[in-house]
Amino acid sequence: MNVLMIITSGIAAWRRYNWRIGIFAVFLPVYWLLHAAAAWRAAYQLIFDPHRWEKTPHGLGEDYQDSMVDNHGLAHTARQ
Repeated sequence: MNVLMIITSGIAAWRRYNWRIGIFAVFLPVYWLLHAAAAWRAAYQLIFDPHRWEKTPHGLGEDYQDSMVDNHGLAHTARQ
């Protein structure tokens, strides 16, 4: 079934884009291993450190600074 998933993903990418993208379907097992490692890490942190939150800044936090965003001197909560 894994081989079938790799083949169908490769065919779908090849038909939608081209063969240069479809060839990357052979790396799906590596992608699945990375997902498994992330899931095990999350389960470990949920059990042993449930109040830890590794948050990625997306521009909504007070500590986030982005020179590309002009907020006209307004606070983050006052922006529309």
